[in-house]
Parts: sequence; C-alpha cells; structure tokens
Amino acid sequence: MTDVQVTVMTHDRSASLARLLESLDRQCDRERVDITILDNGSAEPHATEVRQTAARHGATVLRSERNLFVAGKRVLEDDVFARTRPDVLVRLDDDVILEDGWLEAVLAVLDTGVAACGSVENHDGDLAISGQRTFEFTNEIINGKAVKIWDWRWHEPDRTAVSEQVELAGQRALAVDGRAAFHVRHDPAFLIGGEDADYSLRLRHAGHEIRIARSAMIRHRTLGERDVAGYRVAENVIPSWRHFYRRWGFIRRSAADEAGMPLEAFVAAVVGTRR
Repeated sequence: MTDVQVTVMTHDRSASLARLLESLDRQCDRERVDITILDNGSAEPHATEVRQTAARHGATVLRSERNLFVAGKRVLEDDVFARTRPDVLVRLDDDVILEDGWLEAVLAVLDTGVAACGSVENHDGDLAISGQRTFEFTNEIINGKAVKIWDWRWHEPDRTAVSEQVELAGQRALAVDGRAAFHVRHDPAFLIGGEDADYSLRLRHAGHEIRIARSAMIRHRTLGERDVAGYRVAENVIPSWRHFYRRWGFIRRSAADEAGMPLEAFVAAVVGTRR
C-alpha cells in the first residue's frame, strides 16, 4: 500500500481550498492519504474557514502569521519529513481542482520508477502540459551583455502516450517519489518566480526522471482567482530570478512582465550590465 502525503499552501483562498479538497476526496482512500495545509498568512474570515475545511477533511493545519510566499513550500516539506516518510509527496496549489482519476494516474507513473509526475490542463481551450516538454532558448545581447533567455511555450501533450518525459513539471499538481522529495526540497531563497523550474532542474541533475501523465487532468482558477496583492511584484520577482540566474545561467522572458518592467530593465536588475 502506498502512503501519500498531500501538501497545500493557501492564502486567502478558503473557497478554492475547499473545492480542491473535495476533488481529492472523491478519488482517494483516506487510509492511504494524509493532508497537510499551510495557512500562509490568511486574514479573517479565511483563516477560520481554512481551519474548518481542514477539520472536515481530517487535515493537519500549520499556520504562518505572515505570507511566506512560495518559501512556505519548504516549511511544508520540512514539517512533513520531520513527522513521517511517505512513499509519495503530492504538491497542490490551492487554486486547482483535480479531475477524477488524477491521483491514480500519477501514482501509476511513479510505480514505474519515475521520480516525479505532473499534470495536463486546459489552456485557453487547448490541452497543454502543465510544464515544459523542453526549454526553448534564445541568446540575445541586452544592455551590452549576452543573456540566455527562456521563452515559455504551451506544449500540447502527446495524445497517443500514457505519459511522456518532460524537462519541467509545474507544481500546481505534482506527485514526487518520497525518497526523491526527501533529498530534493524547495529552495526557500525563492519568493516568487523560477521555483518550479529550479525544482525540476535539480531533480533532473540528481539523475531523476520527470514525466507528465496524459490522464492526470487539472483545472486551474475556475473561481476566477487572481494573484494575491503584493505577491507577484518586482520586490519578490527580481531576487528570485537573480538567485535562479546565478544557479542556472538563464531567465524567463515573461518574468519581466510579472515584475512590471521592460525586459532591458529587468535584465539589468537580475543579470547586471556590461562594465
């Protein structure tokens, strides 16, 4: 029997969290699945509703009085592994819904010896990998300096395959073998931006395979959820991508838009300029 630990970080999205956990309950044996929720600085009445939702689903609740941003993922990991060593760690964002069969699909892929298995989702009416089949780069001269730029593309999944290998699996809904998850944890230096790519790259550099399950379907932001105010701002995005660039040597082009900056200014802040 596989023991599964589900982790969810939530901030002011109590209604979304409730829908997510309902979608999980419909497809799992609760004797096999434990849930840990980090209430990441939610204000009232969300904080109370998170506690009530957790109680209905038999989930453990951790509470941070302030928003830790995505660094809270490391808090969740460290808490889980201090208490237990699950066979599988599942990371879920609070603004997704799991289609029926999601858990069965990702566990079947992990059973083949794969370290991590992600999802597919509807993107503007088209089926897309929640991640990247491959990283697509261009080399550009910006501010007098050669910079390697990653251009995000939405990739259609292989409809003939049960699963396919990818370079990046997003953490909106991701299942990871417990042994791999114990050794490769979220880097708390990230506030927002680059953390999913960093995690997948570190898994791969540790020799692990990442796949997407064709039938592991999710729906994203069906309640019209928006980014939390003060979340995806330059003060968080720039240091995250600076950290990412120093480790991997490239940045994502659209991160400049997330920081609310022209690409040239963003590159100068993250990479620097030619001296």
